[in-house]
Amino acid sequence: MNLKSVLIKVKDFFSRVKAFLKKAVALVKEFGFGVFNLFVLFALYSGAFDNPEFSDILLAIGGLWILFIVGRAMYISIHKKPE
Repeated sequence: MNLKSVLIKVKDFFSRVKAFLKKAVALVKEFGFGVFNLFVLFALYSGAFDNPEFSDILLAIGGLWILFIVGRAMYISIHKKPE
């Protein structure tokens, strides 16, 4: 096994990781709202808001999620190609 074959294998590995991450990001963009809503419903059902520390964590996650959605919408509106 020489250096060239090792570099080819490393490059192949990172290209597979990059492709996986692209698919994961697309999946999160497509189903992100549903996953977050299920998380909040589970938290409500389990009585998580009775615990003040856990409710603060949920509010922080919800705030970050809203910032992500607003930022994504702004990015799409700015970088949308004119028709």
